Amino acid sequence: MTIVPQRDWDFERPLVLVGFPTPGMVGAVAASYLIPTLGMRLVATMESPHLPPVASIRKGRAIAPVQIFASQTRCFDERCSQLVIVRSDAAPDPEHVNDIATELLDWCTSVGAGLIVALEGTSVEGSDGAVFAVPNVAADLDVERLRVHTLPEGIVGGFAASLLIQGNRRGAGVLCLFTSTADGVPDAAAAARLVEVTSSLVPGISLDAGPLEQKAERIEAGLRRFAEEFEAAIGKSEQGSSMMYG
Repeated sequence: MTIVPQRDWDFERPLVLVGFPTPGMVGAVAASYLIPTLGMRLVATMESPHLPPVASIRKGRAIAPVQIFASQTRCFDERCSQLVIVRSDAAPDPEHVNDIATELLDWCTSVGAGLIVALEGTSVEGSDGAVFAVPNVAADLDVERLRVHTLPEGIVGGFAASLLIQGNRRGAGVLCLFTSTADGVPDAAAAARLVEVTSSLVPGISLDAGPLEQKAERIEAGLRRFAEEFEAAIGKSEQGSSMMYG
């Protein structure tokens, strides 16, 4: 993995929110809402041979699909004085999920992250839009204060599972927040539920349901277009062709 700095930033035990395009693109939608809402600044991008060969286009410029944003927004306790969001426009292939999780944890360790929070969507029968929290053993966190549901028994898979297990091995606190979503389409409502819970970790977030839903719907539409273009670009790549799209 290569970290490409975009501006100087002095990291100090940040709370790191991770929004990757997992089911319902919930994490990506939530991250895309929080970044402008909190006035966060692009501080770095991440490049990896384990990510698909795509570039994100932001404000007319091509940029790596994984971006790191930061702000001085204070977090839930004195152990954390900054908020960092890692947003990805590209989902790693299943065979590279562990590699990307390893690379992300390497970087989080290098900046002294106090807690890593993966924002996820999943299919949970009978959840009725509830938000669930699964911390790893290394996470020093009172989950009950978040007013979410816990999962005493069950299985978490995919990218979040890799972060949770590898975090245990490294002594890195990882928390997975997930909610039910319809797979295959961006889900703004599910993302809004995660943002509301995130406000318990980051009191600097001020929520207003109306603007949140309106912005989330626009973000959802943009990510839906990106997902369609991404699939088209990958299809062309597999055929040995190049493709540009707007």
